Amino acid sequence: MSALSAVAKNEFGMVAKNPLVFLFMGVMTVLAIVNAMGASGLNSYITGDAIEYLWNVNSITAGFFVLLTLCLGIISVSDERSRGVLGVMLTKPLYRRDVLLGKFVGIALFLFLLITATLVLFTSLLVVALGNPGSIVELVVRVGFFILLLFIYCCFMLCLAALFSTLLSKGAALIISLIYVCYDWYSYGTIALSDPFFGGLLSFDPFYLYWKSFLGMDGKGLLSSSVPLGAWLDFSWPYIVLLILYVAVVALIDVILFNREGESV
Repeated sequence: MSALSAVAKNEFGMVAKNPLVFLFMGVMTVLAIVNAMGASGLNSYITGDAIEYLWNVNSITAGFFVLLTLCLGIISVSDERSRGVLGVMLTKPLYRRDVLLGKFVGIALFLFLLITATLVLFTSLLVVALGNPGSIVELVVRVGFFILLLFIYCCFMLCLAALFSTLLSKGAALIISLIYVCYDWYSYGTIALSDPFFGGLLSFDPFYLYWKSFLGMDGKGLLSSSVPLGAWLDFSWPYIVLLILYVAVVALIDVILFNREGESV
């Protein structure tokens, strides 16, 4: 087993046992049940299949997953910087880039599985509550893209958490991360693209790219069965590619900075 794989496997196990994850899963389960009950109550007044009701799920889950990602990333990188646990656990030489990338892979894999399980839970309960799943194939494909988009954005936030944790203490990294998230969400709803300065910056903001991918050209986007999936993808793929590029660039910066603290642990 390579050093990177060993780190990733260890990190996956550590994250899976984190109390924050159990708390998060409990909250998501309650929200999924409440959301399904609410949709069932509205179904007599609003017509639509499960896809239409998934729009609310994005608003519910995205913020929670971002906060969980930041916490897991900051705790993991900060603890490794202060204690160097993996260098003691593994007997073979372990380079710092393997530590950081292994942690990223382990946490990212866990987040992917958790995002998938959460959205499958929300979707399944909606289908049961509404009794009108619409096209099962289309529902599965759209939920699959939903999972992918949220996962990519969480990967960016994970890289950002690693960046702040490499430069700052654990407490400072958490505070800066929360300030960034609050500003990001606030600016998306208040700054117009027509603004001569901030509007241009907003066009390249990762949070804007994430939401623009959902909204599509007409504001309905991925989670609207009235918008053909092909038309949504034709419009959204540049935003998705740019968001993936952001993940790669920030991850590279993380590795460079983390490596400067020493060639091996």
